Amino acid sequence: MLTAKPKARLQFLGRVAAKESRHLQLTDQRLFAERLGFIASVDVWLTMRQLRNQMVHEYIEDPTLLADALQSGHDFVPTLVTTAETMLAEIRKRGWAQS
Repeated sequence: MLTAKPKARLQFLGRVAAKESRHLQLTDQRLFAERLGFIASVDVWLTMRQLRNQMVHEYIEDPTLLADALQSGHDFVPTLVTTAETMLAEIRKRGWAQS
């Protein structure tokens, strides 16, 4: 659990990163996240985003399409867990959260 001080640091880091990368387009930001090791692949991340957008913004009536979308989402769970663990490790490395 993050305390108030680390939360403030994360907010500050977010503002700094946003300011520095404001001129970058989303694809460039994803490439930057990939270079930093936060995401494994820009292409995989974009595929996950497209699936998320489809599932959130479209009503899928076909049971087969819905089952396929749900299975695809489930298949991405390990990628999302790894991404979260990588970011948490960086936060802990910087001393912003307790282990």
